[in-house]
Amino acid sequence: MPSKKRKYNARFPAGRIKKIMRIDDEIGKVALPVPVMISRALELFVSSLLVKAGDVTMQKSARTLTLAHLKQCIYSDSRLDFLKELVKSTPDNSEECNDIVDPPVTQNNQVSNNDSDDETTSKTIEWYLLNGCACQLSADEYRWLVAFPGEVSASPSDMISHLSAMRLLLSTRRRRRQQQPVADSNCCPTVERACSATLSSTTWFDQLLAVLASEDDHVRYVAACVITEAVLSCADDDGDSPAHLIDKVLLTITTATGRSPAAAINVLTRVLDAKCDSRRISTVRTCCRHGGEEVSCITPVANDLDAKVLLMDRLNDQWSDVVNTVVCENGTTVAADRDNYDLAEIVRLWTAVFRSFRSTSSAYRNRDQFFSELSSLEWLLYRTDTESLVWLNTVRLFGASLQMSTSRTTNDWWTARSVALAECVLTGFTRRRLLYFMGKIASGFGPNNGRMKVLLQETVLLAMRSLRAFVASNSRMLGSEDNRDAAVTKMIRNVVDCLDSYVKASMLYATEVEFCRWSVRLMSDRDDATIECLTCALDVADAVPDAQPLLDPFAGFAELLECVSYEPDVLLDYLISDESDFLPYALRVLKAACRDALRFFYSFGTGLDDAMGLLIRLRLKMLRLYENRVFPYNVMPIAKLLQRCDELYSEIVS
Repeated sequence: MPSKKRKYNARFPAGRIKKIMRIDDEIGKVALPVPVMISRALELFVSSLLVKAGDVTMQKSARTLTLAHLKQCIYSDSRLDFLKELVKSTPDNSEECNDIVDPPVTQNNQVSNNDSDDETTSKTIEWYLLNGCACQLSADEYRWLVAFPGEVSASPSDMISHLSAMRLLLSTRRRRRQQQPVADSNCCPTVERACSATLSSTTWFDQLLAVLASEDDHVRYVAACVITEAVLSCADDDGDSPAHLIDKVLLTITTATGRSPAAAINVLTRVLDAKCDSRRISTVRTCCRHGGEEVSCITPVANDLDAKVLLMDRLNDQWSDVVNTVVCENGTTVAADRDNYDLAEIVRLWTAVFRSFRSTSSAYRNRDQFFSELSSLEWLLYRTDTESLVWLNTVRLFGASLQMSTSRTTNDWWTARSVALAECVLTGFTRRRLLYFMGKIASGFGPNNGRMKVLLQETVLLAMRSLRAFVASNSRMLGSEDNRDAAVTKMIRNVVDCLDSYVKASMLYATEVEFCRWSVRLMSDRDDATIECLTCALDVADAVPDAQPLLDPFAGFAELLECVSYEPDVLLDYLISDESDFLPYALRVLKAACRDALRFFYSFGTGLDDAMGLLIRLRLKMLRLYENRVFPYNVMPIAKLLQRCDELYSEIVS
């Protein structure tokens, strides 16, 4: 028990943990509770690891826990993969390190005779769930599982134990339905019955939402995870359960006080960011052997994508209330207040919304409400008391909205909104306000911190997305054609000069390095950001020919080839991977190169021979893979463009 004379009684010294943390140069100031929380987390992790290793020891009927038991425990749980390197050299004992077998009967008897021990009950339920069937649970264990933790004990440890068991129950069912979405998938009816008994209970879910106001961070975190799994995996006959749960979470955001709104917003962010199987399944056949007989039934299955679509519809209806509840309460307060997490969470949720639009854009009907409320967060970019991560996430939010808006340029309303937002952001650049506050925010991370590069990356990416949205507008929004071209060219020049002068003044790159080249070097550790930045430059240069000397897409492509050290395998990986849109970008660049070969070859300078050798080898590798039928798509269009560039190069050289 913790001592009453001290605030905490950590088994792992908090002072030593703080010293270890300060060894990392990227870590700035450390608040007093942080080492204590890490100490408690270490204690819980070691306790859990030892309990699992003890179970392995008991299954082997051994009396001494050895390194072999610990190694088998680590290799049997995918969540402990990060420890495999530490025990890889530990030899396996032939008597103790065989595959885990069924638990002996004595273990079940011990559990049955000690059902009042919550920890033992939790471990037994966890073991059954991980091994595929919960039908062997006793009546007392089943009642313990479906009862709300507050009905049993108000102790944080007991509540965490109950919530963790429910989280495992829901996540196991959802994961197995994704892995086996066929009519004869093998599911446990006891698991289905337990999920229905809890999620269909209004009282149970209301009590679960009330736990989000807990002062214990661990309890609040586990409760948020349980609610997330409930929203993603709940399903009943009439289909009202997901809508009911989502409405309850939204009501918590708009009406509750304290830490509940931030935790509820975090739940919605987790739902949108959760990976799901896009296949739609109406029912599955659940079956399990119980008492020597096979029990089966047909159960409706809710798809994760359906839950996300429903959530987006509910958010669209209540988005103004959600934003006003958070922003209006915080608009006049200090954003760096560490007791107020609402702003940080609403920014993360907003960004997750725009990410969802890009990943499954056809599934969502209405997006206008999310875009129209963005102006309410602009003040976060121009306040020195804005917390550093909140500022960075706000920049990412504006960038994500501009990235998503480019696909809706045919809609006048969306075009007007995207142009207005882009003009607002670009004005912040031309007046040097955005870069000024970026420097202020960077100083909050401490000296010699790697976050400065991340801040600059996101800021440059925001500028490029804003320029693309700005030039993509139609002529009637920017006046006559002559005035439009002059205004756009002036805006592009001002933004590029502003970014270039700031970077050169910071001595991050040499003065002779052009913007189109150092921007590629800046993004070189992020493939998706590099390709998007180059694509934005290509879009702007195509729309405004006068801006080509400023952005020079050919020079950017030449810098990309130099950054990959002229290795064809890297570009081949770009073409195969779906993490970036390199294929459409490469097709556009090569088509432009065929139209203006002299300027294309001139951009490479002394590296022209290496670049052309790279493109020739890339074409041969692509054709070889395509002939062997291992390339994921038809490579002939890009192969013909590469061949045409080779022919033009041969003509110029000869």
